[in-house]
Amino acid sequence: MHALLPLLEQAVINGIVHKKAPLMRKNKFGMGLALLSGLLLISACGLGIYAAFVWLSVSYAAHIAALYTALGVLACSIVSMFAGLALLKKKPKPEFGHQEISQIISDISDVVGPEMTQPIQDNPKTAVMLASLAGFVAGDRLN
Repeated sequence: MHALLPLLEQAVINGIVHKKAPLMRKNKFGMGLALLSGLLLISACGLGIYAAFVWLSVSYAAHIAALYTALGVLACSIVSMFAGLALLKKKPKPEFGHQEISQIISDISDVVGPEMTQPIQDNPKTAVMLASLAGFVAGDRLN
């Protein structure tokens, strides 16, 4: 039972660090390059829109060219909005029935039961603490 405590402690520490500081593991130089890339993409889009306006203004009056350019940008923004909404939509989690969960628990207890009964009987408080901590970590990960 004592051999599992360092592993459990490391899992809890990783969970706390991961929840509070997601940028600790990121490379700052890579993030700077990604930011620069985003800024260059925005400026390229702006120049592309201006180029489309100039190209349309050769064939049409300035106000009609501006209207067509604005409609093109609006169409692109609507398409990207729907694509973003489709990507952000949460996928439904698979639902387990009550019988399936109890069957899984009984299968696990059949496999692990004989090996774990003696340490649990010897250290009931530690077993309850580890079970509640595992439940807390699993609940935190599932939400």
